[in-house]
Amino acid sequence: MRNRSTTAGFISGSLMLLNSLLISTPSSAQTTSKQTVLSGRVVDTELHPLAGVSVWVPGTTFTTSTNADGAFVLEGLGAGSHALRFDLPAYLLTEITVSDTTRLPLIIKLPATRPAVRVKRRP
Repeated sequence: MRNRSTTAGFISGSLMLLNSLLISTPSSAQTTSKQTVLSGRVVDTELHPLAGVSVWVPGTTFTTSTNADGAFVLEGLGAGSHALRFDLPAYLLTEITVSDTTRLPLIIKLPATRPAVRVKRRP
């Protein structure tokens, strides 16, 4: 049977070994290939920002929505081209493929599914 000081030394040594292994082992973020960040703004055909647009990469869990300025960011995508879908009620579901990430941020125009209402003012 070990005495307390021997047990404490064993635990302390084991923790130091575990800590050094964790520090020297590259994390998954360090070992993955180049990561892509896609960003942009979603606007209507008159260039007004659209808030609350669902933005996602079909077939993956990468999803986000636009903020009050119509801006979005998708991080952690692998290198290569990516299909993006944009969905907002009363606007046409739109899908684009992004293969050139040197032209970021993207500007996505969503056309309305209903014609714009024009109010006539009385003279």
